[in-house]
Amino acid sequence: MVTETAMNPLSNCRLAFIGCGVMAEAIITGLLRRKMVSADQIVGSHPRLARREEMHVKYGVEMY
Repeated sequence: MVTETAMNPLSNCRLAFIGCGVMAEAIITGLLRRKMVSADQIVGSHPRLARREEMHVKYGVEMY
């Protein structure tokens, strides 16, 4: 019997991105599109408020 964790090793993980620039956004987009993680498993940070709001609205990820 194959478990969910064996099929997707990221299923029980929480990922953090420090500085959500272009590269972090590309990684987040790929992970969400492939359903490897859900938005509630991702947290990110960025120094600019506008970027934090953009990431939260666009992807539903928690931003600081």
